[in-house]
Amino acid sequence: MNAAFAPAIKAHIPWAAILGNHDQESTLSRLELMQHISSMENTLSRVYPTNINSSLGGDMTEIDGFGNYHLAVRGAADSRYQNENILNIYLLDSGDYSKDHKIHGYGWIQESQKSWFKELSLKLKDDFSKAHPAQHVSVPSLVYFHIPLLETSYISSWCSIMGAKQEAIGCAQVNSGFLNAMVEVGDPHLVFNGHDHINDFCSELAENIMMCYGGGAGYHAYGKAGWSRRARVVDISLHSIWDEVQKNASASRTHKSEGAVQRREWLEVDQITTWKRLDRPPSFPLIDHEVLWSRIPVPSNGRNYCWNATLVTIVGAYSLICIIYCFWRKHPRLLRIQPLQRHHLHVYNVYKPFGYRMFKFQASP
Repeated sequence: MNAAFAPAIKAHIPWAAILGNHDQESTLSRLELMQHISSMENTLSRVYPTNINSSLGGDMTEIDGFGNYHLAVRGAADSRYQNENILNIYLLDSGDYSKDHKIHGYGWIQESQKSWFKELSLKLKDDFSKAHPAQHVSVPSLVYFHIPLLETSYISSWCSIMGAKQEAIGCAQVNSGFLNAMVEVGDPHLVFNGHDHINDFCSELAENIMMCYGGGAGYHAYGKAGWSRRARVVDISLHSIWDEVQKNASASRTHKSEGAVQRREWLEVDQITTWKRLDRPPSFPLIDHEVLWSRIPVPSNGRNYCWNATLVTIVGAYSLICIIYCFWRKHPRLLRIQPLQRHHLHVYNVYKPFGYRMFKFQASP
């Protein structure tokens, strides 16, 4: 475990982690794992979320799971949003396996986690609106948890997805209601899951809610021959404007014009993009560059036309039946069924209600 985080620690990069469903299968419990992770150098990880009511202080130890917490990304220094959250990151423990003996399979996000997420999200949204009442700024959220939602299983290869879907979705059998919670909050949410090693696609779960798989990165678990290990990168860029200020004002990234100095001010999140880097030397290529969210809406690449495979199959079968029927009506002799005798069954053309040819089967005496 220490080796997994060693590169970030060596590079002095702040980092955060959550648990998967296999991590407790060695000598440490899930609680002990998160306690160790949250004590490591440069980590932002937490065992429990901080109390939403700041006046109470302390941690919310009553929340199910270990590793539920929120990270706030503030605006750039010397900008109007320097003291405001312009990006929210939520990390949740999706558990390992069902604790209900009547329900088999993987774990899911519990009601206490969903309530914490929704209450905190609405509070942060309200705080931002009060601080900037005249501005209509969307504050996007990145949401990380290991086991995908049940709704992810509705995504099929018929959908317009970016990436590969090569195995069944390993979700719980229970609908946690977490997708509805994100919809009710209203802000854009980008969900990132792991769990399925050879799925690495992104797709739309609901309006303003995207999901992406991280892709299989490690070599200690199953993969697919000829399919390179990969890691997903998420890039957040900020919107900016140029302001004219006095010549004696201090500003970074400035250029002079007549009578004034212009300063570039960084504002809210402008765009969130993603891609994957393959472990394929010597080039280690980047693939599947995609815009997940943009301040100015971009074309959806057909995601709104993501049909369920079952519906597509039904429509296709119905269309084929209609084609055969129309052909039969035009050329009845080509599809004429003659009386025959097989296995002591006689087949007769008996009547045509509503224009359809019906058949009667009668056993031989």
